Amino acid sequence: MSEENKLFKVTIDNIAIEVPPGTSILHAARMIGGHVTPPAMCFYTQLKESGGKCSTCLVEVSKGSERDPRPMPKLVASCRTTVMDGMEVKNVTSQRVLDARKGVVEFLLINHPIDCPICDQAGECDLQDLSYGHGNEASRYEFKKRIFVKHDLGKYIQLHMTGVLCVIVAYSLPIRLLIKGNTAFCLEAR
Repeated sequence: MSEENKLFKVTIDNIAIEVPPGTSILHAARMIGGHVTPPAMCFYTQLKESGGKCSTCLVEVSKGSERDPRPMPKLVASCRTTVMDGMEVKNVTSQRVLDARKGVVEFLLINHPIDCPICDQAGECDLQDLSYGHGNEASRYEFKKRIFVKHDLGKYIQLHMTGVLCVIVAYSLPIRLLIKGNTAFCLEAR
């Protein structure tokens, strides 16, 4: 087999798959499908620079590759980490990953109302699915939640952060750039 057509063998949660070089762990897991696929709140396939901001797709690399079998010392974002030949990845088979994901979900929901039935997307929300699958039933956060007060900046400027529903995973910024071709708004002090 020539170098151009060489496939990398990666094992995710004890399921092996061969993928082209340059494939992310998240894409390889999506090729397998089912429970092996990590959740991803800030990743959008059509945007090259998306992902790596929300930390919901963290996985454990228990074997780096055939040439360097050392495990990676920290959990890695599966959407931004490419596979290596012989890599072994743990997602739902790692208690370390499940605990980290539970903490990330709790952090994302600190200022988000957990009573999802008030939302327009109740039942069709990735955040709600993530919360039910990986989070706690209730928040341990005892302090006052962040509230955005609507500011009147004139008839030509509209503020979009007027509610508490955004969990600020920076997903909307690259989407706007892709669709509209500009970045008419920004994210500050995340």
